[in-house]
Amino acid sequence: MIEYLGVKEFAERIGVEPGTVRSYLQKGLLPELDARIGVGQRAVRGWLPEEDNLTIHNG
Repeated sequence: MIEYLGVKEFAERIGVEPGTVRSYLQKGLLPELDARIGVGQRAVRGWLPEEDNLTIHNG
């Protein structure tokens, strides 16, 4: 089974609150998702934990 970082785990990894990660997602400041399960606002988003690019993009 593949394990992904969710919004909470991603936030912990980069040192911000989960709400900040959701805001960054809406602004396109985060790396592309590796997984998305479901549709709309309730979709579960995920990033592979071993990725080196788990950082905020500055436009």
